[in-house]
Amino acid sequence: MNLFNWSEYMPDSVIAKFEKEYGVKVNYSVYSSNDEMLAKINAGASGYDIAVGTDYMVEIMRDEGLLEPINLDNITNLSNIDDQFLDKSFDPGNKYSVPYIYSRYSKRVNS
Repeated sequence: MNLFNWSEYMPDSVIAKFEKEYGVKVNYSVYSSNDEMLAKINAGASGYDIAVGTDYMVEIMRDEGLLEPINLDNITNLSNIDDQFLDKSFDPGNKYSVPYIYSRYSKRVNS
């Protein structure tokens, strides 16, 4: 499995436990900003099973055809996520994203 995530967001111990439990190898790549992630993907870095971006980046990547739809039937814990975090304007119906991390301090500032 190929995972592309913010640097320092996923402890090595979580990856090791996942690999052991599911019998898969996780190739973990990191970036330090949404712009860096988008630039790497646009430059040809592909093959990621999961890329973790913020709300506005999901919309940009969707509009640029860089995301594949998610089969939500495979996300068995989706029913455990509060409705306030689902079906957001940047991804109606959660066709391309599911919530990963929320912080009350992570609200975007509109300028």
